[in-house]
Amino acid sequence: MRERQSWQWQFLGFKTLEGVKPVQKWFNRLPEIVREEIADLADYLRNIVDREWKRPDFDPLDGEPCISELRPFDKIRTYRIYGCFGPGEREYTLLFGHDKAEKNDTLGKGIARTRCEQLRINHGRTHEFDFEGKPTSAIDEG
Repeated sequence: MRERQSWQWQFLGFKTLEGVKPVQKWFNRLPEIVREEIADLADYLRNIVDREWKRPDFDPLDGEPCISELRPFDKIRTYRIYGCFGPGEREYTLLFGHDKAEKNDTLGKGIARTRCEQLRINHGRTHEFDFEGKPTSAIDEG
């Protein structure tokens, strides 16, 4: 029997070359209860092998080659955070977050794909994501 590996995912956020952290800015402005739900989801996924990330908490978005979706639970609104694995090993980068009003969020997915490509060609950066939602400086938020 194989011994289970210990994993520790690091969650990163997308950062523009100008230093703007759009997902962190969005997260920091959410109601506290929603921020807590997202932080709890990240804590849950942090120690699980990526092959075990499954619905309803995670959606690999079949047909999307580079992005996937974290799905925090909220009884009233549907919040989604699009992200991608990488850029490094055991890293997951949050690319775009919002409260989703439509079933197929083509706009949000498009923004996430664009930011994923920006990371790939070094037109974007990452930062350690702050799930405590501490206030950030104006340049960090943009």
